Amino acid sequence: MSEAQNIVQFPSNETIEGVLVQISIRQWKGLKIDRLVTDEVAIDKTGSCANVGAYQKRLFSKKSLKHISKTASDARSLNYLMTLPWSDTGQRLLPAPQVFLFSDRMKGLKQKFEAEVEHFLKTYARSIRASKTRLGAMFDPDDYPSEDDVRSKFSFNYFFSEVPTGDLRISMSEEDKEKFRQQVIADNDERLFAGVEAYIVKLAERLTHYRDKICGEREDGKASLFRDSSLNSLKGETNESVGAVAAMVRAMNLTHDHRLLAVVDDIEKLACEINTPHHAETVRNSANAREKGRNKADDILKKMGFS
Repeated sequence: MSEAQNIVQFPSNETIEGVLVQISIRQWKGLKIDRLVTDEVAIDKTGSCANVGAYQKRLFSKKSLKHISKTASDARSLNYLMTLPWSDTGQRLLPAPQVFLFSDRMKGLKQKFEAEVEHFLKTYARSIRASKTRLGAMFDPDDYPSEDDVRSKFSFNYFFSEVPTGDLRISMSEEDKEKFRQQVIADNDERLFAGVEAYIVKLAERLTHYRDKICGEREDGKASLFRDSSLNSLKGETNESVGAVAAMVRAMNLTHDHRLLAVVDDIEKLACEINTPHHAETVRNSANAREKGRNKADDILKKMGFS
């Protein structure tokens, strides 16, 4: 049994309150292997044309496609933040309380992605002319597909499906059907626990860092040395902050475990304290504040099953 199972317990539950979601994003990187330059480098460095490497050139300046790439990255980050791992095929579990928020945010990113692709296509001819100057002798007009071909290289989609329940519509004895259905339910529970456990462990890591590093003391009783930026993983400034991860655990508590909710309440209260102005300065200058911070973090860690 893992440490996290001391706080997270999922009784067998035939109905999981959520849906499966899968995102599919395709984007063109605008890269091309230059065979001529590859051979020239091979001859210069090895004295032969042996297949010892490949020279990849960037058909456009880095800024030409960076906004498209950034939006695609944001969408993948959102998907990983708001969902739980489910299958090896890319499906992830989206808890019911998150469905509408996820849909709204993903829809906005899809619209942004498609608008950025259209902007790139509008400036496509101009970018090719700029690349002719930038690449010099390495420029080859045959490297550049038509606008229609380029458009087909980009896509942004996401799909929802139901969580399997073991409802069989195949020829099988009732006894075998029941065994299969129970196996599906057990598999669902296992996937669900594994996903939530990852968030619980992440919270424990943040709290341990706060207890031992931020609120820790040296042998002489003085505050540990730390940068203010080291508090960012605890404050509400990023999707990976304690507050954000705690909110995800709350949404993913699909079996309504009251013990888990109580722990999340404590974590969010501590996150609010950490997020107050001058918290880092207070911890540095007050031994009493450091002790209180250590005790609060340690109490929560013990409730979670971590020492």
